[in-house]
Amino acid sequence: MRGRGASRILDVGCGGGQLLVDACLRDEGLTGVGLDISPEAVEVARDLARREGVDDRVEFVVADGFAPQTWPDSAFTADGLCSVSALHEHFRDGEQAVVDILDTYATVLPEQKILLVGEPEMLYVDSENHDDFFLVHLLSGQGLPRDRFAWLSVFEKTRLQCRRIYSRPGAGPRVCFYDLAPRRP
Repeated sequence: MRGRGASRILDVGCGGGQLLVDACLRDEGLTGVGLDISPEAVEVARDLARREGVDDRVEFVVADGFAPQTWPDSAFTADGLCSVSALHEHFRDGEQAVVDILDTYATVLPEQKILLVGEPEMLYVDSENHDDFFLVHLLSGQGLPRDRFAWLSVFEKTRLQCRRIYSRPGAGPRVCFYDLAPRRP
């Protein structure tokens, strides 16, 4: 986020708030809004922000990260968005559902400096929990994660372009991050 000059981050599907709190601890100028559909997760995130002393710079709200009409006004002031391990679940509704969500983000946050999407890598080596990871997705009705080349073909169908891919080989389950930005004419 720092390299893109973002100063206010919207964390879609923030869960317990760790990502946003950690980012604010690393950068004193950063503020943010975390959205999660789970009231319990939002309460955990708020408690974490209080304990870490960043609750004056972050706000955690119960809202559907995939439905901007549920977002608080403060979410629309973000100049960066991140979503980690959430979008792949919408593949259960077809690839177009993921394209539509990404296009919605490009539309409702047109001034974003970065849209960082982190998603599990489809395959990675030296992992003992690889099969369990996919079994959980299958049994829970979530859309299966895809490899990075499949993600790139999805991004090509959106109003966004992938500027860079970040990954950490050897991590498991490995998450690949995609640095997206609005397409320029």
